[in-house]
Amino acid sequence: TLRRYEFLKCHMSCKANRESQNRAKPAWNLSRNQPALSAPA
Repeated sequence: TLRRYEFLKCHMSCKANRESQNRAKPAWNLSRNQPALSAPA
C-alpha cells in the first residue's frame, strides 16, 4: 500500500505539473498535447 501511495502521490504531482505547464503554453501547443493528455497514464 505504501508503494501505491507513493506512486499515486508522484503521479498526481506529475499530472498537475503537466497540466499547469500546458495551461501556460500558447494555444497552438494544446492540439499537439491533447492526445497525450487524454491517454491513460
